[in-house]
Amino acid sequence: MNFWRAALITLAIAVPIHAQITTYWSIEEHQLPTKEGGRVNTIAVDPERNNVQYVASDSGGLFKSTDGGLHWQHLDTLPVLFTQSVVVVPTRSLENVVLVSAKADFKTKNGGGVWRSTDGGATWLQTLSVADPNIRLSAYELSRQPGTGAVYVGTSRGLFRSTDTGANWQEAYVAGDRTIISVLAREDRVFTGGPSGVRMLVGNSTVPVYGVGSVTDMHAFALWPQTGNVFFVNSVGYLWFHAVLGGGWSRIHSAPVAGNCNGTPFIKVVDRAVEGQQRLYMYLSNRCGLYTLVLPVVSPMMFPSGATWTLADVDEDEPRDLAFAGEAPVLLGTTAGLHNQPLGLSPWRLVGGGRDGGYNALQINEVRGQLDGPHIDLYLGTRDNGIKAWSPSTAGIQSFASEGHFIELERQVQPGDCNLTFEVGRQTFKSAEELANAGLFPDHVNRREAPVLLRTGHFVQAVTRLDPTLARGMAQSENCAQPRKPFAYFIEAPVGLARLGHAGDENNLTVLYQPYRAAGDALKLLRLERFPTSIDVADTRFPLMTGFGSLGINPYMSDSYPVYGVDSVTSTHVIAPSVGANGKMMFSADGGGLWQDLDDLTALVQGPTAARLFQTNLNEPNAGPFPLVTAVSFSPQDPDLVLAGTNEGGIYVSHGNGAPGTWAHVANSDGATYVTSFFWENANSVYVSTFGRGLWKLRNRRIAEDGPGLCPGCDVVSTDGNPTRPPFDHGALIFGGQLLGVRTEERKVRELLVTRGSSVVFVGHPKDLQEDITITESDGGKELEPLPKGPDGWIAAGVVFTSEDELTGAAFSESELSLFQPQRVDMPADSTDSPTKGTPYLYLNASSYGPQEAIELSATGFAAGGSYEVLVDGVAARDTVTADADGAFTISIAAPAESGYHRVAVRMKGDPTVIDSAMFVVRN
Repeated sequence: MNFWRAALITLAIAVPIHAQITTYWSIEEHQLPTKEGGRVNTIAVDPERNNVQYVASDSGGLFKSTDGGLHWQHLDTLPVLFTQSVVVVPTRSLENVVLVSAKADFKTKNGGGVWRSTDGGATWLQTLSVADPNIRLSAYELSRQPGTGAVYVGTSRGLFRSTDTGANWQEAYVAGDRTIISVLAREDRVFTGGPSGVRMLVGNSTVPVYGVGSVTDMHAFALWPQTGNVFFVNSVGYLWFHAVLGGGWSRIHSAPVAGNCNGTPFIKVVDRAVEGQQRLYMYLSNRCGLYTLVLPVVSPMMFPSGATWTLADVDEDEPRDLAFAGEAPVLLGTTAGLHNQPLGLSPWRLVGGGRDGGYNALQINEVRGQLDGPHIDLYLGTRDNGIKAWSPSTAGIQSFASEGHFIELERQVQPGDCNLTFEVGRQTFKSAEELANAGLFPDHVNRREAPVLLRTGHFVQAVTRLDPTLARGMAQSENCAQPRKPFAYFIEAPVGLARLGHAGDENNLTVLYQPYRAAGDALKLLRLERFPTSIDVADTRFPLMTGFGSLGINPYMSDSYPVYGVDSVTSTHVIAPSVGANGKMMFSADGGGLWQDLDDLTALVQGPTAARLFQTNLNEPNAGPFPLVTAVSFSPQDPDLVLAGTNEGGIYVSHGNGAPGTWAHVANSDGATYVTSFFWENANSVYVSTFGRGLWKLRNRRIAEDGPGLCPGCDVVSTDGNPTRPPFDHGALIFGGQLLGVRTEERKVRELLVTRGSSVVFVGHPKDLQEDITITESDGGKELEPLPKGPDGWIAAGVVFTSEDELTGAAFSESELSLFQPQRVDMPADSTDSPTKGTPYLYLNASSYGPQEAIELSATGFAAGGSYEVLVDGVAARDTVTADADGAFTISIAAPAESGYHRVAVRMKGDPTVIDSAMFVVRN
């Protein structure tokens, strides 16, 4: 008897199905079983309790250990992410004072500056800040002065000093460009370093130090306490020595010079008595490795020209800080995490990271996943720590290369060595499942961006020139062959990867959205449309984007991630943060043409009394505004569910397809900071990647008051075989999969076994979460309660039970249930005319570069014969260039050495007005 099918007649027309579903969310850390913990900035050891240690991570806040670094706890009460330096200041109280510096963030009352704790990190007070919200104060290295006990800190606004253990601060002096990154306080003077060079503060006078270079990282100075002599390593890794007597600076030529790695050039020195003789132990990072040198202490100190530095045995390279307990080095920080020497003089090995260790500051660019039979394979792109493949149901984890991103794969595992593609540096790789047989993907010879997967075997790739024509656009390939066939033509510079709205079928277009740089440096969306069977190139559409400002970019330091989400079911639905003059969250229902405000979401992410800025500049002084919202994602299983992640402030969810008035905060999600992506395992389970706090997982329980509306074609069969309607008022329905079986205890339902990727909706009272019934994704294999036999060829789509959880029957369906109805999507007829055609326009051959890498710049639409200046970050990059008779020119310039976001601009010679500009990333 088809009771639910009959009930649909009165329900489906009047009431939308999803309006009856109540959803409850929860969140938890779901860290990887790996020893890597993520990039370290500074380590501090309590001088009175050596087992108490603190680590300032790069973008994950502060961590504390009370067992010498074996296990760590994140200090959630410190409300800043971008921690830089940490020091422990001895006091006469039970707890020493802990001081932490931080870079600027999204708080209206700047979260940068210095924070102070007097209770071991339980509570914090910001003691150095700037009241003006228009001034973004970043604080860098802290240094405690021997003898006086004063503490100094370098900031983006100069040098500050505290004489009361960090409770109050006074300006010591302001450097020429204000930025001071590294500080060393000696009893009689203070050494500071920044991009403009090195200075000494003696009394109230500042003395520039010429000829020793500049500083772009912390820990550049080291004090030899026994003599007062100072060592200094500059940004290119040259090591200098400054004697307390004589005052001169001499370079130590035997020291290794910095390499092109992501560590921090630092120098540490200690005196140690060995067999009755004092020896100087030096520890030097050249960004790539940790080197040591041991010298006998003689007076006057002379450095032998042929001194041999020994490369330390460290399981992961790229050192960033080294901490001591007395004279002994006890904890090494690298881009991979934390390392100790278990047997004192043994090699340095990773410790304290991952799920077991608790130091979870992994910077994950993105997480993607595939259904692989009875389990799921996760793929994570990280900063510094490789592309990782992990099956949470197993202990195995695989890594490839040093870091990576732009992972492309299908939801189901595919055979062969093109199961997934990903980018490392500026090269694309392909591999079989779990990164097996990884090898180079044959990028187009004129590649601009990494390839994007449309459907099985079909890739498209943005290129700077399509062969054999000179036109720009996208090339297409099949089965991991080199993309050569033209897919689309457009002259605009793409920024970041294109995003698939719909893969296309016999009834629907393939729809692809591509962010591009419009004139004036604003980021807009163009849309590519084509039927999958068509032999023609795709139509390039330019939505007007009425009311919209510019797409925001998530500024993680490897490439550009424009922030927006596209509904994969109704691909005209787009959500994005609009930055610029109208900073707000916005929604488009017509493919990007007309945009409406999401006032409720904007207010939620900014917090009560707008405590957080919607957009700000995190990488002063070169970058434009970045949005507080860093990721937006529609559920592919149920597009009524939409998630928005933020840099700080947590995660927000819509239960109404992202429409205005449907958004709410996910409780307890504020710990998942700097969200970079979401992967929907199903409509009940979502993996969340963060850039500094590792991997998290969202779960929900969904309760529908009305089962018939969700399962209009279902037959309900009694467990006792009775053809009459079984007694029930509760149930559970399976979507995008099927029920494999039920485990009961004393006839009460306690576990549902469903196929991998299934979504579950319970039926019953909206406040009854059925928390005593677990959901297990499986391929069977457990002892299960026999299900009644359904109609021939039908699948088990759910169960029914009483309010006391007593199993009474099962629901069967002809095919898998869906939480949405497939429909034809009619795309709007937007303009095919380029908005940049005929206007002055710059085109860079890539959106990211390595340090000092060549940037190929093409300019069109300028005045014929005009003379122009090309500037990088406001400084002329080369001599003037003259436009040809068509108003075009092409030049090559070098990318800056400093990592981060930069801007190239063109102006007419003698005129300060910028005509056009473009932003790019220097990878670190």
